[in-house]
Amino acid sequence: MLNEGAAMVNVRFGFSLFLVLGFFVGTSAADGTGRCPVPLQLRRGVPFVKVMLNGRGPFIFAVDTGTSRAAIVSPAVVKELKLPMVGRAHLLDLTGRSSQTVDETLLGTIELPGHAFRSVRAMVHASLPSLGPYDGVLGFSLFRDTILTLDFPQRCLRLGDAGLPAGSDPNVLPFSTPRNVPVVALTIGEQRVLAQIDSGGGGINLPGSAASAVEFAAHTEVPVRAQSQLNNFFLRGGVMKGEVVLGGHVFRQPFVEIGDQIPVGNLGALSLQDFAITFDQGQRLVRFQAPGNVHRLNQTQFDVGNREPAKGAKTAGFEGGS
Repeated sequence: MLNEGAAMVNVRFGFSLFLVLGFFVGTSAADGTGRCPVPLQLRRGVPFVKVMLNGRGPFIFAVDTGTSRAAIVSPAVVKELKLPMVGRAHLLDLTGRSSQTVDETLLGTIELPGHAFRSVRAMVHASLPSLGPYDGVLGFSLFRDTILTLDFPQRCLRLGDAGLPAGSDPNVLPFSTPRNVPVVALTIGEQRVLAQIDSGGGGINLPGSAASAVEFAAHTEVPVRAQSQLNNFFLRGGVMKGEVVLGGHVFRQPFVEIGDQIPVGNLGALSLQDFAITFDQGQRLVRFQAPGNVHRLNQTQFDVGNREPAKGAKTAGFEGGS
């Protein structure tokens, strides 16, 4: 945990919480004991949970593995709980070109059923209006001392202490944390592409450096305007010929988006819906479990509330109006 005071730290967001809109859908399915310890509710694929803060609540928080810090709370929560300010932080988006200085506060406890996180330093930042009402974000580093499973098909979050077995399972992959969020390797043709696992993001986003490996199907390529926490920028999207390989899993002819200003790819929530994903931060291993190994990601799965064709934009170059 950072020392209290006027310390300034950098915090990065992936495509987290960019492009999703909707309300809680679905129900949480039971685990082997007949109940789910922490039900997930989804807003267009992004997982949300109910938490207690300093013994009060419940509050609605997104679970965002694309956020590097432990937690973010809204100004409304700070006011309601009379939380102290303990420092400042730089908020950066994935492009590294946009930053914002925000306050930091200290939470005595964040409680999920059966588990409590204590003395959690949290950034203060307003919720995105397009997501509907919510109170904050649980970031990847909050779970550094526990085993986190996000089970999208079963609508369930699980916390445990049994680490992942390292071995020959093609669905157990090593990950790195160059920006304090998990990054794994994808394979597109002969090219290896690094991508963040971002439960708060959209679909499959690829950096401009991967463009040479991607061929779009005829008449499917479209320019779209994307919105982050901090800025707007253009992406090029379309149905890809070929496959994106993730360990033992294959996305066949998926809808993908490419951004020249993006330094690393992104596996967002919509691309994770088939999986129960287990993170072992101690060993830096992640497991992707699914009933099958062939997956689809269609353009129709994307919410268009914040993703729209750029006015006057050209397919190449992203020239267009604001």
